[in-house]
Amino acid sequence: MPYIEDFHEFSQRMRCRKVFAAGWYYYENGAKSDGRDAHAGPSDNDFERLSNQKKYHVTRAKFLANAFERMRKALMGGGFFDWIEKDFGPRPRNGVEGLKYLKSQVETHRTAIAKIDDELGGTDEGLQDFYNRRAQRWREEEAQRLEIKAAKAAEITLESINYQEKL
Repeated sequence: MPYIEDFHEFSQRMRCRKVFAAGWYYYENGAKSDGRDAHAGPSDNDFERLSNQKKYHVTRAKFLANAFERMRKALMGGGFFDWIEKDFGPRPRNGVEGLKYLKSQVETHRTAIAKIDDELGGTDEGLQDFYNRRAQRWREEEAQRLEIKAAKAAEITLESINYQEKL
């Protein structure tokens, strides 16, 4: 019976943060899991990997921006905020440092999102261009494979003609 990796083993093997969004866990490295038995490591497909990474960074940026607002309100006396180290990292010395840290983390994720958008083209037209470039590259590679195949077939034909002439 084949071994089936469980969610926790998969998460440990990924060695990076994950977020939960729309029924899936998205990992910083572009991996994805349903939390049960459907796992996919970072894809070789650039679009899929970058899309998963973008979902990770968007979700994480929203979470941190929300935490920033909750902490800011709590510091102003308008609520409660608990710094959870597994979500935010080491506890800051004071609230102002915590706010600065959260702000820098949101900016880091927004920068990552912008970089991914640049790689994907950023817009629907850019995504279409991305697909068109990939399709063109595939067509060129396929044409090259067919040329090689035809050349090999031609060599075989020439070899067989030469062989028959020798008889």
